[in-house]
Amino acid sequence: MSDNSDAILFHRVTGCPIVQGQLYLQNLSVEQRLKMIAALQVAHQSGASNLHDPLEDDPDLQPIFEEARLQARQEEALGHQSRMVELQNTSPKSADLFCSGRGLCHQQWIVMKRILLEKYGIEWMTPAEMNPFMIFD
Repeated sequence: MSDNSDAILFHRVTGCPIVQGQLYLQNLSVEQRLKMIAALQVAHQSGASNLHDPLEDDPDLQPIFEEARLQARQEEALGHQSRMVELQNTSPKSADLFCSGRGLCHQQWIVMKRILLEKYGIEWMTPAEMNPFMIFD
């Protein structure tokens, strides 16, 4: 269980209300909570408000993250292209709306998370998971 000091730190870094931060932290697994607290401490010291999984800071893992990120972008680009062709055939107006690729970061993160886990056994938290009260597009 997370104590109030963690929720207060969460509030200071993210601006999220303390009670919501405390609830969020309590619902994380122990490993996820430890990652979150480490990320909050780094962000608090540096003045950053956008959190990332501390595993990304490990110099030994950086090439793995870059490879997974590139592979996820390529895989998702093909998936997006395929979805757009199908949507163009079924609903051209919807295809026009989604062709810009807005929101693809979420799909890329899902793919990257899968690659890291399956290929390297790394349990990575996406930017959306690390920043639950931030909207990504």
